[in-house]
Amino acid sequence: MVMVNRESCITWKTNKYSVPPEYIGRELTLRPDVFTNRADVYAEGTLVRSIRLEESGAMKRVFFPEDREKIRVFWEQSRKRDAKLRMPKRRIQAKRTVDVVIRSPSVYDELIPGGVV
Repeated sequence: MVMVNRESCITWKTNKYSVPPEYIGRELTLRPDVFTNRADVYAEGTLVRSIRLEESGAMKRVFFPEDREKIRVFWEQSRKRDAKLRMPKRRIQAKRTVDVVIRSPSVYDELIPGGVV
């Protein structure tokens, strides 16, 4: 199992390989074939990509041409969506005055028979 990072890449033995951005944040299954130096990447049993594995420890980043534009569009949409979430919300002005009812003290005498002790 490999996790697709926010750059739409999976990591295998220090090398990164791009996958379509719809898999960002998901776990995929990587099935390497050591005899052919290739691997198949699956999402829930469906083949996502076949890749040629780079030498272990090479620390290479392999972006597939079909993923580059999809990733750019995905990032642009995410950036616009996040910008909307970060926009300050318009605050509703609170009333600056308090409604006060002016009453005669005799009203309180009616409420409390006998007055205050």
